[in-house]
Amino acid sequence: MKVHIASCCIMLLALTSLTYAQDKQTLAKFEPPDGNCYHGVCLTGFWSLEETQQNLKTWRDTVTQTPLSLHSWFAHCRENGKWRTWHWMDKTPDGRGVCGTGESYAQTSRKLGMTPLIAWSWMDWHDKKKSPSLKEVVTGKFDWYFDDWIKGVKAFGDPIFIRLSHEMDGDWYPYSEGWKDDPTRNTTKDFVAYYRYIVERFNKAGVTNVAWVWCVNGDRSGGKDWMDYYPGDDYVDWLGIDPYSSRNPKQMIEPLLAMFPGKPVMIPEGGTGPSQTKWNNQFTSNEAWVNELFDVIESNSRIKAFCWFEFGDEWKLASDPKQLQAYQTRIKAKRFAVTKVVQ
Repeated sequence: MKVHIASCCIMLLALTSLTYAQDKQTLAKFEPPDGNCYHGVCLTGFWSLEETQQNLKTWRDTVTQTPLSLHSWFAHCRENGKWRTWHWMDKTPDGRGVCGTGESYAQTSRKLGMTPLIAWSWMDWHDKKKSPSLKEVVTGKFDWYFDDWIKGVKAFGDPIFIRLSHEMDGDWYPYSEGWKDDPTRNTTKDFVAYYRYIVERFNKAGVTNVAWVWCVNGDRSGGKDWMDYYPGDDYVDWLGIDPYSSRNPKQMIEPLLAMFPGKPVMIPEGGTGPSQTKWNNQFTSNEAWVNELFDVIESNSRIKAFCWFEFGDEWKLASDPKQLQAYQTRIKAKRFAVTKVVQ
């Protein structure tokens, strides 16, 4: 009898382990199990540890003590003509100045107990018309730049989310077809080729600690559909969307879920602000917008990460007491209690 019970226990344990393994296999890279949703924030001041610490303290004191899993920040390939690499470098092949930022920013995230969620954009911030073109990427001209990031990310070791040239469906970034300053500068085909080129280069180098996030804005103001920019399932680990109050959350998020089934979804940045709200003729209040956002998240198990855009006074949750109270109430749900990114 004892032998029979022991055998049954072993079989049950084996079946349980098999089921767990199968469940693990169905998850995307760094995707938490159903019922969990990473909680993060996009804070200004991420360029220094001290400023990030202070802004994070303000967030926790004024918004919520709910643990943060993700730290959402921005890295542009160039700013004012200066390359923004992962490491500091003495010189670049084109003779332009260089500034290593990726390593220090990522270390800041890790020191504060969060996983980096990097918006890595192919443009020259502050001087977008001088951004390098997407067509040049696939020629290998900038391999030195990507290889420096590959080396740095690989050495970092811990999980990193990269949303590569986000909000490409809009008309405000130079890598978008339909960019308002030069609509024909890049095409959707150029974007797809660029996206695939970078992911393939990371893969060939054996980088395993990156989850690739293909992230749209939601309004398609550039004139092209989402599918035109989609590089294919093999190049995308997570889908992303940045909902702002120019439209209501349900209008933006549910079409993405329907168009691209099967992938986990994250909200890397989003929020309410007067400069966005003025375009929304269906807007009723900041409080209602926040509640609708949480309603959409909680009714769709595929949405497994979101970060509020606490980036300047216009976007601060505390700018509207009712909005803040709604957020504080809804973030207490058990789903948002996950504290660490799954490896």
